[in-house]
Amino acid sequence: MPTTVFVLAAGYCFARSSPRAEAWLLNHRYLGPPLRRYRDTGGMTSRMKTTALISMWTAIAFSAVALLAVSMTASIVTVSLGLVGTATIVYGVRTVA
Repeated sequence: MPTTVFVLAAGYCFARSSPRAEAWLLNHRYLGPPLRRYRDTGGMTSRMKTTALISMWTAIAFSAVALLAVSMTASIVTVSLGLVGTATIVYGVRTVA
C-alpha cells in the first residue's frame, strides 16, 4: 500500500500535536526533504510526480490482474480509481521546480 497519504497525514497531525515528532519526521533522511518541499511550496517536482505515477500504476496493474480471478467488476473499479488518482496527481497537485 502506498505510504504517501499516511506520511502526509502524520506530518499534518504532528505539526498540530507534537513538535518533537514533527521535527523527527522533517529531519528524516528519506522522508524529510520531500515533506519540507511540499510544506514550503505546496507541490511536487515533475520527477516525483512521474515516480509516483509509475509506482501507482505498477501496483494497480498487479491488483487488477489479481482481482480478475475474483471479479471483473473489482478489476474495473481498481483501474477507474487509478484514473482518478492519476488525474488528482497531474491536475490537483502543483508542479514545482
